[in-house]
This record gives sequence, C-alpha cells and structure tokens, in this order.
Amino acid sequence: MMHGPLPDQQDHSEAATGKPLVAALGQALALCNRVIEVIWGTLAFVLLMMLAVLLLCFFPGISTWLPDLVMGSDGR
Repeated sequence: MMHGPLPDQQDHSEAATGKPLVAALGQALALCNRVIEVIWGTLAFVLLMMLAVLLLCFFPGISTWLPDLVMGSDGR
C-alpha cells in the first residue's frame, strides 16, 4: 500500500516538502479565522433575537395583542 503522491506527480505544497505540522496548523488557523468571521457576522442578529425573547418574557401581551385584535379577546 502506497502512501502520499505517486513519484511522478509534482506536489509543491508544504505537506509534501516535509512540513506537515506547519501545513496542518496553517489550515486550522484558516478554518478558525473563517469561523470567527461568521460569528462576528451573525452576532448582531443573535443579540436582537435574545432581546426579542427577553421582551416577550417581560411583556407577554406583545405576542397576544394582534391575535386579540383580530379574533377578539374571547378567541371566537
């Protein structure tokens, strides 16, 4: 069983030149940077959702106001 690229293939990546740890760390850091970028991009939306949940917990009438207006307060 042969591991790695075939001898006639030219692979000039860091993993092929004998620095697999450096290559793996580089890929891990690139992944972490992408994850952090996604987290920062969605943070505003997550905070707004948390604020909405808190508002509904402290003022539950907000969620029942429109149905009461349309259906009537007795629900019929």
